[in-house]
Amino acid sequence: MQNGTKLFFPGEGARPENKLQGDLNITLKQAEHEVYRREGNNLIYRHKISLLNALQTAPFEFKTLDGELFCITPDEIVSPSTLKVFKGKGMPILNDDPLSPLIANKVRGDFILKFEVIFPTDLQAHSKDDLCAVLDEVAEEE
Repeated sequence: MQNGTKLFFPGEGARPENKLQGDLNITLKQAEHEVYRREGNNLIYRHKISLLNALQTAPFEFKTLDGELFCITPDEIVSPSTLKVFKGKGMPILNDDPLSPLIANKVRGDFILKFEVIFPTDLQAHSKDDLCAVLDEVAEEE
């Protein structure tokens, strides 16, 4: 369900003494999650990766909201603009089918994996010079 979805249950509310039972109105408020962010029916996951692992395309693991474990070995150098989309692994999509809660394979949005490349905060002068020399070579080849 989306943020702000309103649910109405007639006759299911409080019953004050000597009065008719009231209706129950619920408005959903989406709570922020520390790892995932929702965009419509899609889930966005930002994976932190060191610059070294991004350059070496090192394998890594992550879990979906359902706890499904994925092991990924990138097939390219990972940059902050790299993303991977896992179709049908996002949020279940609400429908009006009264049997919907019983359906095991619900239609779902996508799970989108984005990367946050962590750059070193401090380099020794000779390491910085070596790294700059390598990056200059790469820039000249492009």
